[in-house]
Amino acid sequence: MPENFDRSREILHQRNEQSRSFTIEVRGQKFDFLEIQSAEPSDTLLAHLPGFGEDVELYAEPMHILMGKSYCTLALKGYGETYSRESLAEALGQAIALSGKPNTILHGDSFGASVVYDLISDPAGREFLTRNNVRGAVLEAPFLDKEHLRSGARAIPDTILLRGSLMFDRIRGLKSLAPKQEGLVKLSPSEKKSILSEALREKTTEKSINVPVHIVLVQNESLSDNRKIMETIRRQTKNVSSSTVMSAGDNGHHIADNEYEPMWKKEKEAIDSFIKPL
Repeated sequence: MPENFDRSREILHQRNEQSRSFTIEVRGQKFDFLEIQSAEPSDTLLAHLPGFGEDVELYAEPMHILMGKSYCTLALKGYGETYSRESLAEALGQAIALSGKPNTILHGDSFGASVVYDLISDPAGREFLTRNNVRGAVLEAPFLDKEHLRSGARAIPDTILLRGSLMFDRIRGLKSLAPKQEGLVKLSPSEKKSILSEALREKTTEKSINVPVHIVLVQNESLSDNRKIMETIRRQTKNVSSSTVMSAGDNGHHIADNEYEPMWKKEKEAIDSFIKPL
């Protein structure tokens, strides 16, 4: 997280920015959301989908501030005990509708970027994009699927990868998915297995993307294959931009703390280009 995170969070609360948490239930599964209002009236909702075990309150608040509090920020707090793409899409759609914003930007980090990719590329999900007026997407350090992992991880059988989700330290590649301790949310074994199963699922065959995309790649990436990811996205859309940030010293899939502020400011430039008047 940014070095000035604690100060940013203090400023947010001192200024009494409007924020709320709420829950949406779909077919018996509950999804918790955090919503933070923009400093000035805005027509844009930035919907953030978290990485594996990411504490969204530690992530969404500084992101909201360092993007100038220009958008209403909506962050999903967790994916539920058993991952369901259909239930998640329905809950997210309801949360977007509650915001009342006419424009939506989808934003995902690591596993969350995989979820965002699935939403913007799945032909069956075009209604979701139209109904919510999704104007673009940001993919940070994307983990798309098993076929887009580095070659060493691709060679490991799924059964071993799934068992490894319960013991990160024993499989070097999977350790990259684990968030830093200060940003950790404890997940149950069934949550870990469910989310990793979805992360490994093939998602890119015969897909196309109809919204602009900005991709943040991590230098010295230890988990995903950046070259394959860019080749896939560029085959599916010509409206793509990218930037590269330094990796954390202890983990090539994690972003270095001092890169968050410039990264989010660069993302804001991309988002502003997505929502500029047609």
